[in-house]
Amino acid sequence: MTFVPYFNIATRGGSATGWIATILQHHPGVVCLHGRRGLFGESLPPPPAEAVRRLATERARLRASGEGDKSVGIIHVYYDSESRQAFLDAGGTFASIVRNPLARIHSLFTHHCKLDLQHTPPPGATLYRSLIEADLATGTKLSSLPFVTIEASRPADVLFLGICQTVVDSDFSNITQAPGSVVLFERLVTERAYLAAWLASVLGGTDDILERAIDAELDRPQNSHVGEARLSPDAIFDAWPDAYRKLFLFSILMGDWEATLAAYASVGFEFPQLTVELLREHA
Repeated sequence: MTFVPYFNIATRGGSATGWIATILQHHPGVVCLHGRRGLFGESLPPPPAEAVRRLATERARLRASGEGDKSVGIIHVYYDSESRQAFLDAGGTFASIVRNPLARIHSLFTHHCKLDLQHTPPPGATLYRSLIEADLATGTKLSSLPFVTIEASRPADVLFLGICQTVVDSDFSNITQAPGSVVLFERLVTERAYLAAWLASVLGGTDDILERAIDAELDRPQNSHVGEARLSPDAIFDAWPDAYRKLFLFSILMGDWEATLAAYASVGFEFPQLTVELLREHA
């Protein structure tokens, strides 16, 4: 099977990127580079044309070493659609993964509390209470939205706001600028046919090896993505301290909040009613 030479799966993370990369890496004709490491080890990704050049160099190296013409791609290097055109111009493909923003923020925040703050989070909603008790998060109510960046000075607060901003901004870019390239995390990890069809679109085709790799990962007992119990968006918003609700609202109000909500609605994500009411109140 001959696949596309290059592919780029853009996503902020918290969207099964490692799991998808593992599936792709099972195929001997595919190289999938995950995250900002290796060829893309900078803190910020290179210009998209430079990324394509690096992938072309790696593809040529593999060919020269006798490994054949492989499809070489990246996932979770870029977050938004600005990298799309360079890959299409090179004969490659572009895709993006979106997830309910509250669920993604909670997932990313839980991960980075452990990674960046060395705070081992308890499960679910108790994470936020434990951060307040450890004096890593603001436990008092913020006076009003214009003051959130001044008052939110604890390490977890800064981390939370940064995650909110990058999730909302990258999702809005992908949904509005490249809507035909968007796939839903919630369906990727639960619907085999949806996952298989999407991977075939990313690679430009499929074969028995890829199909077996999909089955192997879906059936793996330690697969945390399939059948995992997760907090609902409403439960997540309810669990957030007042300060974190306002930080989330602030990240949306930095842009056109109605356009942002409409973009999410276009892919099937509705915000909790309380979120919408608070946005209207503070807009």
